[in-house]
Order: sequence, then C-alpha cells, then structure tokens
Amino acid sequence: MVPSRRTLAPVAIFSSVFLAAAGHATARGAADVLRITAAANLAMRQTPGPQATVIAFVPLGTELTEVGPLGLDKTWLHVRLADNREGWVLASLTRPLDPARRWPTVERIVTDRLARHGDSFPAAMELVDFIERASRQIADNETAARFDLYHLRAVASAAADIRFGHEKQEPYWSWLDRYRGLVVRDDPSGRWMLAPNAIWEVHDRHAASVAADDIAWLATTMGLPGECEGELACYAESADLLGGRYLRAHPAGRHADEAVRMVAEVTVRLGDAGSRSLYTFDRARDCARLGQAIDGLRAALTGTSAAGRDAPLQQLAALRSVCGPAD
Repeated sequence: MVPSRRTLAPVAIFSSVFLAAAGHATARGAADVLRITAAANLAMRQTPGPQATVIAFVPLGTELTEVGPLGLDKTWLHVRLADNREGWVLASLTRPLDPARRWPTVERIVTDRLARHGDSFPAAMELVDFIERASRQIADNETAARFDLYHLRAVASAAADIRFGHEKQEPYWSWLDRYRGLVVRDDPSGRWMLAPNAIWEVHDRHAASVAADDIAWLATTMGLPGECEGELACYAESADLLGGRYLRAHPAGRHADEAVRMVAEVTVRLGDAGSRSLYTFDRARDCARLGQAIDGLRAALTGTSAAGRDAPLQQLAALRSVCGPAD
C-alpha cells in the first residue's frame, strides 16, 4: 500500500511553511510584511552581499518576516525566521505572502518549480517536502487533487535524478526507502519511476476532480517497468494498461486523441500479419492473455468518440484471429 501524502513522515526543517493563523498572530505584529522563499536551500547571510557569511540555508517554502525598512525596492531583504534568527536574503528568490491569498502564491511557486529542468536532487527533494507540508493544510477536494498531482510529478522528477548505480548511496538510499511502493526501478533502463498502480490509486481517490484527467495521463505517459522481450501478448497487455486504461477512465478526456494514437501504434503493428512473425506467441499459453487485452482495448476504443479509433479496432479484429474466432 502506498503511503498517503498526508501520512508521510515529515522531513526535519527549522521552519514550517504553514503555521496556524492564530500562532502567527501572536508571533508578529499587525504591520509585519511576510515573504516566502521561492528557491531551494536559500542562503541567509549576515550582511547584504553575495560574499557575506552564510548564517543559515533556508528551505523552499519557508515563511520570513521583513524587519528592514518597508516599501523600498531592494535587492536584499533583512528578514527574520520563525526561530527569531535574522539575516539577509536575495529579494528575487522570495515572494510576497498575503495571508489572505496564501494558496495562489504557494501554488504558483510549486508550478514554477515543477516547470524547471536541471535542478539537483537535493532541490528536487525540497520541492517534494514543500508540497507535502502545504498539502497538510488543504481543506477542499479540488485543491487536494491538484496538489496530489504536483506531489506525484515532483516525486517522479526526483526519482529520475537518481543515477544508475548510485541508489545505495545517500541521500538516495534513505529517500527511496521513504517512497518505497510509490517509486520503482525499471530494470531494463536502470531508471527510477513512479509505480503505475500507485498513480492510479491517487487517481481513484480524486476520480471526481478536474485534476483526475491529468493524473490518469501521468500514469499513461509514465509507462510500465520491465520489458516485453518480443512477446506479442505482452505488447497488447501494455497497450491496454496504458492507453486503454486511460480511455476507459476518461473516454472524453483532454488526452483521448493522444491515447487513441498510442493504442493505434501498437495494435496496427500487432494486427499486421507480416509484422506478427517478429514476435513470439504460444497459442496454448498466450491466447487467454491476448484475448483479455483485446477485450479491454475494444471496450476502451468503442467507449470514446476520439478521432482515429477505427483503424485500431479493425486491427484488433485481425489480431484476435491468431487465437481463432471470438466465442
């Protein structure tokens, strides 16, 4: 069972991005201006300047209170942490935080970070941690669904940063243990990826949400671990578990046309008699598997009005002939 986003053990940090509103009110004055860090491992310095002594590294999503002169355009900000330490941070790596509009700011930081490429593994870990901390405060279902999708994408990004042969080294080993069941290894490629069934579990929790479509598509495009090694029935099963499953869940989804094309790429190839000689197939052993996959794909294709479904439906009929006519 994949651990829920809300039950994952919190990472030790010296400041939480979300504290209770009442607690904040007692800790700061009414005129205090809040900021939130928008970069990973942000250096807080003793004085304003890139060469000044670093007194702390502040995680992504940490709330800060401005203690310097307010209302000025500044490259550096004089700020205070929740534990009352003070220092200077680059203003461009923080965002203003209006308590009344907290969620749009937090969500914008998350989506901006997810759109980045080339971040280090520690930075990817911080994004995962930030999303988990934020998620504990979510009250409405639609926001919870979006943040669960962000969490999946962030975990997938961090997992992809784990280099082949380094998984038993820290910090990778502890992180993989923490996400055991959510992250699996694809042995043929050596990459770490999200477990498809774990993504679908998240999808099913949020099946009625707007984000469910994108969660299902993430499961589809993530692919499957392992390799079919030339087995015809396996390729049909894979098409059914990816594009077919998406179409059954979201027959009119935003990615329905893409899912049909994905299915067509496989079924047209497998349905061609000349191409089938390239695959291994044991009638006695594989017909039940193949028939089940064909039935699933036919249900997926007939249930959608997406363009391009006719060609794969025809090829599925041809593919079924390798096991004889349907009962």
